[in-house]
Amino acid sequence: MVLALMVISGCVSIERDIYFKEKSSEDEKTMEANRPGGIFRFSPLSVTDQYDRSVQVSVLNHASGSYLWGIVIPVIPVFFLPEFKFSLDKNEKLKIQCLIQPYYGPQFLETYEHFGNAKLTRLNEKGLELAKKLDKLDLDTCTSATVHSMNGKFYQPIKIESSADPKYKSVIFTFDLPASTMTEFKVSVDEIQLNTGERLKTKIEFSPILEDWTRYYIPKLAP
Repeated sequence: MVLALMVISGCVSIERDIYFKEKSSEDEKTMEANRPGGIFRFSPLSVTDQYDRSVQVSVLNHASGSYLWGIVIPVIPVFFLPEFKFSLDKNEKLKIQCLIQPYYGPQFLETYEHFGNAKLTRLNEKGLELAKKLDKLDLDTCTSATVHSMNGKFYQPIKIESSADPKYKSVIFTFDLPASTMTEFKVSVDEIQLNTGERLKTKIEFSPILEDWTRYYIPKLAP
């Protein structure tokens, strides 16, 4: 009986994610989810005579790890691996990532059945034509962002970095603020640059709060 309990407990872990999520997000928390609410999507962003955009904003600072029930060393019931992080690095500066992607509205989508039950969507013929056209264009980029603290102060980035991948042109804004001290604040994307070179003023607001998501994980022992 004791041995059976040890084997079962050896398959149990307490997993933890510490990250920033959108305050109003209602993303479902499941074991398959990857930091629910961690990405804020503003869509569609309409531009005259251009396709619609989806602006995605997220905070890159996070920590994660697992507490594992120990059967190798049963005297110590819980252990964890050295690479696991259970708190944000004190010296890590706040980093905001911004990405702009095409937004495909209902006119570009069609519904189909997946295995006879689930109804999913995919690009229709019109959507595939637009995707093929956009694949040849440069991507839009976020060019300006501001962090507003809860005490009324606002901060501009001290560093702006762009992804080297031309097909995934995300921008990372680094602020001279320790991420570990931030629990609730607001981010505004103030300007984006279109693939034509035109700069467009925006007012896209993302309200992150610190989330400490802890859950038990018990893998299936039988199919």
